[in-house]
Amino acid sequence: MKDWQPSLRNQVIRNSIVINLAKLDTGFFKRFDISIDAILSLIDSSKYQYKDQETSDKRIQLIQQTFLMGYSHLELDKLIIQSVETSLSISAESEFIKKGEILNQREQETSIIEKIRSLGKPYYSSFGDSEQEIVNEIITFLEENNFDLSISQFEQIEKFASVIELDISRYEKSLLQNMLKTLEPHYLNDLNAFKVKLRKYPDLEAYLEEKKNEYQQTLDITIVLKKIINSNTQSISPWLKADIEFLNNSTIDEYCQWLQEGDPDLYSMVRQFLALGLPASQKLEQAICSLAKSSNLNKIRAKFIYNINIDNIYNNEH
Repeated sequence: MKDWQPSLRNQVIRNSIVINLAKLDTGFFKRFDISIDAILSLIDSSKYQYKDQETSDKRIQLIQQTFLMGYSHLELDKLIIQSVETSLSISAESEFIKKGEILNQREQETSIIEKIRSLGKPYYSSFGDSEQEIVNEIITFLEENNFDLSISQFEQIEKFASVIELDISRYEKSLLQNMLKTLEPHYLNDLNAFKVKLRKYPDLEAYLEEKKNEYQQTLDITIVLKKIINSNTQSISPWLKADIEFLNNSTIDEYCQWLQEGDPDLYSMVRQFLALGLPASQKLEQAICSLAKSSNLNKIRAKFIYNINIDNIYNNEH
């Protein structure tokens, strides 16, 4: 947890302490009536029904007691309990890290938002001479958090900076450079805004094009198609457009060769590829028709596996 946000790391530690006491310290249980089962009731309240006022009051008291001790429910708590009771397996440890990274990302985003809001206080709170204070706060914030910002968040900082005519372009360029190095989807929630920013820095724009060209040299139809089919449509990658361009630019002959080479997942890939509705999908269909004309077996494959009847296509054309 050493690279997690301090607030999250400290909460995990506090929860671990309370869970350990509830499990191992009989005096703690006698004094506060807090057991592992009681903590589990807070973690998954849907499994614990409180049908009368007495049990409802006990639940409220439990929430208040654990809160005063520093406990606050986290999605990691069941894994913490497991580590106390039986120790973590390799798979459980992996799950702990994975869930923790998700929580850490949320915590980081929340922390950034709160810090950005606080930057405006000297501007809004008085008519005093606070220009240097605003400068210092913006510079300190960017020194500490620049690489964690999204483009839209950086633009919020730019608005504050423009009020006092503070040039923060060097931080903008370093942020874009970092994004280019990592190319993580969560950095690029608005790819168009990212490209607009790059136009201010021709060397970075050229670097992105160079990397895209290098990337395209590594592609083949199977790799690209599986990537697109399995991609998360909510995330945006600067390479996704290059992937689609690669498929669209591939020739009918190249698709024929690809179909003839075969793949264990060919059936699934072709069916999903045809359904994508890309220009490349039409080329693939034409490739299947071309191969169907070359042999009776391929004609049967096209008709009964992919529902492409070349006899119907031929008749419609005439």
